[in-house]
This record gives sequence, C-alpha cells and structure tokens, in this order.
Amino acid sequence: MTKGNTSEAILRGDPIEWNGFTLYPITVSKFLEFNDAKEGIVLSQQTLPAKYAGMRYLEALFALDADCMAHGGEKPGLFARAMKFLALALRLPEQMNGQGRAMLPFRIYVDAKDQSRLAAVEVRQGQTMMKMAPKAFDTLRPLLAEMNGLELPNEAHNAELEAAEREIAAANSADLDLNFEDLVYAVAFQSGISETEILDWPVRRFSKMQEAIDRGIGYQLAYLAMASGAKYPKGNPWPSWKFNRKRGLSAALIPMSQYQRQVGGAVETRA
Repeated sequence: MTKGNTSEAILRGDPIEWNGFTLYPITVSKFLEFNDAKEGIVLSQQTLPAKYAGMRYLEALFALDADCMAHGGEKPGLFARAMKFLALALRLPEQMNGQGRAMLPFRIYVDAKDQSRLAAVEVRQGQTMMKMAPKAFDTLRPLLAEMNGLELPNEAHNAELEAAEREIAAANSADLDLNFEDLVYAVAFQSGISETEILDWPVRRFSKMQEAIDRGIGYQLAYLAMASGAKYPKGNPWPSWKFNRKRGLSAALIPMSQYQRQVGGAVETRA
C-alpha cells in the first residue's frame, strides 16, 4: 500500500495491510484496554536509563522488564502493553494458559546467549505467520500510532523538561472525576450521535471528534471573552473553530541537537 493510500485508509478508518497482516483501527468499545496498552507504544526512550537508549524500541522494553525481574523488582510491563496494543490492532483472540489466566497470543524468542535480549516475536493472524524482529516493529510502531490517533514523542526533544511541563499542567488542571462512560456520553451529547454507535467508532475518530468539540466550544468562549475586553497574554488559545493553533516547544524546551551545540558537544548522541 502506498503512502497516499495508507493516509486515505487512516482517514476513513479502514483496515491496512502490513507484511501480509491486516491491521484494524482499535474501536471505542476497547477504549479501556487501548488506554492502558498505549503506554507501551508512546513511551519516549529518552526517559529510560542510558543502557536502553541505544536499543531498538521493543528490545529496550523487553530488556527493562528482564533486568527488573533479575534484580527482584517488579517489571514495568511496558513490553506486555506494546504486545497488547498489537493484539488489539490485529484483533487477535486472547488465549488461556494452564492456570486459566488470559495470555497474549504471541511466542517470544530470546537471544541464546543473553536471555534478557529479545530476538523476535512470533505473530500469527489466520494463516499468516511472521517472526517479527525488533527492527520490524520500529517500522510498525508509527503506523499503529497514526491509525489510532496517537502521537509518538520526538526523541530530539528534552524528555525530562517535557515531563516536567506535563506535571505542572496536571497540577494546575481542575480536579475532575475522569471516567470513560462520562466521556462517551459527553461526545454523544455534543455530536448528536448515540453512545451505542460511538462504541463502534475507531478510537482515532473518537479523539478527533473530542478535539473538534473542544475547539468549537473554546472558540466561542474565547470570542465572547475577547468581545468583553479580556486579553490573553500568550495569544488567543482558540483562534479558529476549524483548526488548532500550531504547537511548538515552550521556551524551556529545546531540541537535543541544539542543547549539544550549546554545551560544546559534551553530550553524546546515541544512535
């Protein structure tokens, strides 16, 4: 499938073929599973210890779990979340182990000389089977994210400062009782579409509808406020009901390459 066809399929919420597999947009009915599993997709590797920064993304998640277990700690579970996200996108049924517990439908292969190093993940969908190496997942991950309305982190940005900004924003936000059911009903109310129909939507469509609703209401409120003489020191946050403002880094955030130049090359870039 060409890039243009892929973009069109994502826009329509259609399935996409990838290496013989059929990837489906995750639907709103799986939102709670999606919301948990996405943490295994959108992680910034910069936030991990330096040991994992030079690894392939899936290798890093697997090695992190293995190292935590080897030292008697609790594994973060990011690798399992990434695999859960993939299972949701492939619409694979859950399997049960000998103890009757749900397990992910994948077979994991590790390096013969290093059990903490991931070699491949065996993926099966119908009659299609592939031993997916971590390198292949690096090409799949952006597609999974785009199909489901997720934005992957820019690894050139300073991850610690971005995380600090998110914490500040969270601390300054209203103390809301966030729950999925209220969210679905709110979108249903604002859009005039029934909640049962929304459950069958792709998550990406649901997210885009939320953005459109927020933008429309925000534009109206900002217009009324400015008409009453209100001023926004950083500019109108809702200048258009059709488009979002361009997002850039705050003054506190700079690309890592720029930071390296400022410190005279003292920081080494990891491949």
